[in-house]
Amino acid sequence: MVRSHAGSVSGSSTLALRPLTGTLAVVLGGAEGTAALDLTAADILALADGFSLITVGAASFSGAITVNTVSFNDALTLSTTGGITLAGNVTTSGAQTYSSALTLAADSTLTSNNGALSFNSTINGAQALTIAAGSGAITFTGIVGGSTALGALTLNSTGVTTFSAAVSAASVTTNAGGSTAINGATVTTSGAQIYNDAVTLGAGTTLSTTDSAVTFVSTVNNAQALTVSTGSG
Repeated sequence: MVRSHAGSVSGSSTLALRPLTGTLAVVLGGAEGTAALDLTAADILALADGFSLITVGAASFSGAITVNTVSFNDALTLSTTGGITLAGNVTTSGAQTYSSALTLAADSTLTSNNGALSFNSTINGAQALTIAAGSGAITFTGIVGGSTALGALTLNSTGVTTFSAAVSAASVTTNAGGSTAINGATVTTSGAQIYNDAVTLGAGTTLSTTDSAVTFVSTVNNAQALTVSTGSG
C-alpha cells in the first residue's frame, strides 16, 4: 500500500480492505512488500478516526491474515477462511471481531477501549493472551485451546465474558466488576483459575487444574452441576 500522511484517508462508513484476488495473503503491521496486501504502521496511521468499521478480508476471502503489533482508530473486523495469525498486540478505539480461526504466534494483548471483543471461531497456540476490553463484552464462540492449549489467559472486562465452548490454557484469570458466563462445560488449565467476577453456569461444568487452585472471589449461580478438580491444589 502507498503510504500517506497521518489521517489522510477518512470517511464515516465501513472501510473494506482486501486484495483483488481473494486467495492472496494480508499482513498488518509488517514491512512493505511482504504480502499481496501489506499495511505497515505508516499505512494504518493514514486511516483517520471516523470510520464506522474497518474490515480486513471478507467471508468469501481465503487468504491468510497475519497481524503484528498494530493500532487502529476505529473498530476492526478480520475475516477469512484462510486463518488469522496473531503475532503482536492489537489496539482499537472500538470493537474487535475475529471471524476466523485464530492462531497465537506470540504473547499478545488486545485492547479495545470499551469495545466488544468477539472470537467467532477457534483459538490455538501456546502463547499468553491478555484482553483489555474496558466495559466491552468478551465472547468466545469456538473452542479455546482445543488442539494447542493457550498460555496464560487474562480477561479484563467490566462487561460480560462468555465461554460458549471448552477452554484449555495454562491459566485463566478474570478481573472484578463484570461477570463470566461458562456455557461450554469444561475449563482445563495446568495452572490456577481465578474468577474475580461473578460466575454463571450455562451448562453442567467441570473446572480442572493440574495441582493448582480454582478461586471464586465473587458469586457462582445457576441450577447447573459444578465439578471442581484441582489435584493437590
